[in-house]
This record gives sequence, C-alpha cells and structure tokens, in this order.
Amino acid sequence: MDLTDEQWQLIQPLLPTPRPAGGRGRPPLDQRTLINGILWILRCNKPWRALPSRYGSHEACYQYYKAYKRSGLLKKILAALMRDLENRGRFDFTHAINSGIVHMVEREGRVNYYILPEYSEDWKVSTSLLFYQEIARTMKKQNEKY
Repeated sequence: MDLTDEQWQLIQPLLPTPRPAGGRGRPPLDQRTLINGILWILRCNKPWRALPSRYGSHEACYQYYKAYKRSGLLKKILAALMRDLENRGRFDFTHAINSGIVHMVEREGRVNYYILPEYSEDWKVSTSLLFYQEIARTMKKQNEKY
C-alpha cells in the first residue's frame, strides 16, 4: 500500500524542492512515486530489481534511497511516519504481532514480516511493516558481528 494523503502531507515538507522542469537534463521524478517505491522496498524486504514498474526505474529509486539515507532524510521520513502511526493510527506494534495480524518468517537466514491478507490494505498495518523489517535488518546485522 502506498502513502495515504495524510502521510504524504507529513513528509512532503521534509523533501528537497525538485528542480524546475525544462532546461537541460532529465525532468524531475515524481517525488511521491519515488518515496512510495523506496518504502515498498523497505516494507517488502525485496531486492531493488523486484520493484514494481509503477514506481518507475529501480535504479533511480535506489540512487535516491542512497542519497536520502546518506543525508539523514530517510531517517526523518521514517520518524515522521512512526509518529503518525503511533498518534493518529493508535497502532500497537506488540498487539499486532501477538494477535497474529503480523507474523515473522525466517527463511535461508533472512527474516521477513508479513501481514495477513485481510489486513494488507490497512494503512496502519502496512506502515508498521516498514519498522518491523528495519528491526529484522538491525537484528541480522548485530548477529553477523558475533
């Protein structure tokens, strides 16, 4: 699921102003589509080449992802989405796992979180997957150190 209008209004002011259209070079990419593509990758924990074409080029999304991560913008975007999820969504992460709406599957050393199909269109559950996947990646990195 892509960003809701309310979520987009929260993070749009954080984004750099796109170059004006016209002139030399390629036209600027649609920022909302680009952010949705980056968030799709983070939420689904898939390789960049698996990015659906509706989000544009996986190469472009990856380049923006790297730039946003390097500049700290990605962390600000995720923090804004987390605050919105907790405040407006009143979402309880622990309850989602304990109730079985969200569950963890580990295969071939890779941890993924999934949501039950009947909840897949709920913006709260869909957004929460961003954070479950990030927790899984962090845990994997910590385990690789030892």
